Amino acid sequence: MLLLFGFASTGQIGGASTGQIGDAGTLAATLGLSAGGTHSCGVTNAGEGQCWGNNNDGQTNVPSGHSWTTISAGYYHTCGVTTLNEGLCWGQSSDGKTTVPSHTWMMISAGESHSCGVTTLNELICWGSSSSAQTTVPPGHTWTMVSAGQAHTCGVTTSNVGLCWGLNSNGEATVPSGHAWTMISAGLRPYTCGVTTSNEALCWGRADVGRTIVPSGHTFTMITAGGAHTCGVTTQNAALCWGDTYYSQSTVPSGHSSWATISAGDGHTCGVTSLGEGLCWGYTNYGMSTVPTGQTWATVFSMIPPSPPP
Repeated sequence: MLLLFGFASTGQIGGASTGQIGDAGTLAATLGLSAGGTHSCGVTNAGEGQCWGNNNDGQTNVPSGHSWTTISAGYYHTCGVTTLNEGLCWGQSSDGKTTVPSHTWMMISAGESHSCGVTTLNELICWGSSSSAQTTVPPGHTWTMVSAGQAHTCGVTTSNVGLCWGLNSNGEATVPSGHAWTMISAGLRPYTCGVTTSNEALCWGRADVGRTIVPSGHTFTMITAGGAHTCGVTTQNAALCWGDTYYSQSTVPSGHSSWATISAGDGHTCGVTSLGEGLCWGYTNYGMSTVPTGQTWATVFSMIPPSPPP
């Protein structure tokens, strides 16, 4: 998947500093756990990166010798950013999707056949398959976040403009107008979801199985578009999922009243509670939903810096 975003309070992960909500540049990448195609990854409070599940392409082999701020599980590959702002990708390397350009990075998002990232200078760069122009970044913008999906990409500029590009067969790259955005999540299938600056959640694109029907009566801090299901965390810290329930991927575990982050994969879901407990549910093949025990998982990393001066 797609690295997700929301607002976060103070904290420290792996030596990365954070800021207060309301400060300049308070948009923070919500990592905790990341659910991909058939594998999952996470970053602990100590900055340790771990992945589990399908390893047919080496996508769970986290490079050793690094402390991490984010890890994004894609479909067949994985990408992450270290506490030194180094970007690394591993797993299936076709189309060049694991060949990270030489920059310092704030975040990298792993999609199905391409990857994208935002540098410490708020530049957005994509690499890998360009079969649907999903790596052709709109010029003339600086960026706070990016999400690489199946064959489309979405991002939010430093002016809170939401843009998507690439495949648009189901309207997945057509961002609803009239909104300012904090985050947008490009799905592992042809649909997209996002959260506006007023905490309204919207989804668009392929609409079967209810994946784009956001539950009413809620405001959201974050949302994540998966394969055929969608999940989000409300401003009351409740976790909600909707859409396909074939593997119970939309059935949030009971007994947890407060969630920090959530990540929808293709057929499974992972989330982190406000106490740092990691949970995954849904499709269980390959062990993708079996979270390593004895860990406290991170919920935020360093605050994205304010936009650069003109």
